[in-house]
Amino acid sequence: MALFAQVVNWLLKSRSLIRESQNIDLKTTKLALESVAFSFVVGSISSRTTMDQAAAAAAKLASINQLDAEKALHIEAFGNNCLVVSDGKISFWHESIRDYFAAFWLFRKLYESPGSIPLEVEKILYDVRFREVADLLIALLATSDGDMLQVLFREKLPRGASSIENIRATSLLARILKTGKAQGAKFTSDDGKQIEDALRRYIDLTETNLLTMSIADRREMLRAAGSLKKDFRLYGPPGRRAVETASPRVKIGKFPVTVQEYGRFLNFTAAGGHAGSAMKWQADHLPVMWDTQQDTLNAPVSGVDWQQADAYCRWLTVQMRSEHKRWSKIVVRLPSCDEWRSMTGLAPVENRDLKRWSGPFVSRFLAPVDPVGVYPERASPYGHQDISDGIWEWIGPSLDVRIRRKQIVSSEIVGGLHITFVKRVRGVLASPLVGFRIVFEDAV
Repeated sequence: MALFAQVVNWLLKSRSLIRESQNIDLKTTKLALESVAFSFVVGSISSRTTMDQAAAAAAKLASINQLDAEKALHIEAFGNNCLVVSDGKISFWHESIRDYFAAFWLFRKLYESPGSIPLEVEKILYDVRFREVADLLIALLATSDGDMLQVLFREKLPRGASSIENIRATSLLARILKTGKAQGAKFTSDDGKQIEDALRRYIDLTETNLLTMSIADRREMLRAAGSLKKDFRLYGPPGRRAVETASPRVKIGKFPVTVQEYGRFLNFTAAGGHAGSAMKWQADHLPVMWDTQQDTLNAPVSGVDWQQADAYCRWLTVQMRSEHKRWSKIVVRLPSCDEWRSMTGLAPVENRDLKRWSGPFVSRFLAPVDPVGVYPERASPYGHQDISDGIWEWIGPSLDVRIRRKQIVSSEIVGGLHITFVKRVRGVLASPLVGFRIVFEDAV
């Protein structure tokens, strides 16, 4: 939050002399930018909006003079400052700056309505499309007015019987607690207990319950549990979450390895451990966008290269063998291509489900942000989940670790079947599109 404030203050300060020459004060400029940003976020103006249209929307929303609003916007668009004008259309030079100003607009609305939550704020807080703006608003409250944040916290405590509304409220409470703490806000032990009670009462992560809900509500419920490390599906040793396959000695993870699970490995190496006897590991060798991934701890980890995935497997092998006698001969590794495909229920000899992907890799899938297990209805015949329409996954082991190119695999559902796609990439690839799943083999 402090970085956002520094960037915005620098951008605004750089135009102070121009504003003075135009008789436009900083307050008017901020009001114009905030109201335009909020209008963009909620869709009352679009990417086709001209400067005149944006100024008119700002003047109406902020109750300022339209000519002053137009001057303020022109100043901030000059030289691509806070705003950018291209082909006569106006926009913010970055969506994060837009969301920051929109959050400040909501911050003002809260202060204009003491004792109640304005409708504009209610809409932003609960709509997944506006999550970034809502989290910025929570961060603003945490850094500027902890009392107002507490009012919001108390107002949103769920009450009564289980319902979608109370599930959403519980998810919001989890975000308030997590984001608020990150920005230095103080919460009492009673606050934490109330969220714990809400999680127990309103959050049901069973597959039966998930199937009765909309996709959006599933995401909210799973994110609420994941943000507080209360996703019980991920409790206990990873081996307990493995699902049997056609081979009696091999089990494959029900889900891809999650951010939370990979974080345990990083914490171990950071404390001075290493990833098995064959390989020392640098504690600062983090996945791509690791800080951002912390927002969804029960999502698949991504941005790891083949060596990182392999190191995790070797570390977990050592950990499991040392923890319990029943795992004394366990080997944790990446699945082979045939093993990965076996999760779909098709035998390795059935080549009709295997396709080489030759299209643009970046456009194949978007970066994963959903928790694991959002779509239990897409599970494989054995019960493995997230094998379609998610991340690509590393496969192995390679017979020659010196081979620079490795395979990644994914699938999509076509005609009720999981059609497997395979692509060969450099083993050093660390992409937000690539994670991994692990195999547990009983090495007799």
